Amino acid sequence: LFQEASHHSELIRRVLQSLTNLGCALRGESAMAPEMQQLALSIGAGAVPSLWEAHGIPATMPLLSWSRELAARARFWGSWANKGRPNSMWLTAFAFPKAFVVALCRRGAVRFKASIEDVSLEFEVLDSTSWSCEDQPKKPVEGCHVHGFFLEGCRWDSKAQSLAPLQSKELMSPLPLVWFRPVIAKQRDQNGQRAVYKAPTYRTAFKLAVPHRLRQNQCRRESGSVVDIELPSKTNPEVWALAGVTL
Repeated sequence: LFQEASHHSELIRRVLQSLTNLGCALRGESAMAPEMQQLALSIGAGAVPSLWEAHGIPATMPLLSWSRELAARARFWGSWANKGRPNSMWLTAFAFPKAFVVALCRRGAVRFKASIEDVSLEFEVLDSTSWSCEDQPKKPVEGCHVHGFFLEGCRWDSKAQSLAPLQSKELMSPLPLVWFRPVIAKQRDQNGQRAVYKAPTYRTAFKLAVPHRLRQNQCRRESGSVVDIELPSKTNPEVWALAGVTL
């Protein structure tokens, strides 16, 4: 919490400071530095200024959407600080989502008195589709509920508890709450008899126009892949791999 709150507080401080400096420059109270000119041009074009992107959310959306997401992140962290840990984590709000995943495995290692290398995550899609903190299930004893996922390339069939093809005119589909549960890797391998598709999960909707198998490796380096979430599938998982299904 401290790391994430500090990061977002610094980002908001930089945004406010740069806007204050830009206002002074526009009023003629200070010189218009090159970075202020670039800031004004970006805002006028509705694009996220590189000055802000360098310290915060990747600019994969217009400035208005970027600003709304920043405000939503601030509300999420503010609520956690004031009211305590939420029932469900919004993974997109994390500036360092991989650290969150590692922390879950580390807590599992402490619980099982095992090495962190022997601990992995199991994933269970819950019936709840609400992202409202008031309507979400209570915090689990082990692991954590995580929300905010969208499936691109397929959808989640709640009745069949399986991945399914997208309906007509759909581009992506929301995924219900997912329970991230630490388990001992050996026990997980023994229990893992069902067919699953390992969906690569990214912080943003950015995808490269390359074949899926190559894109998985490139996106992990370039677009912040966090974790591969295993989702049950009654269809051959290779179908989703060829379709480039991601979260």
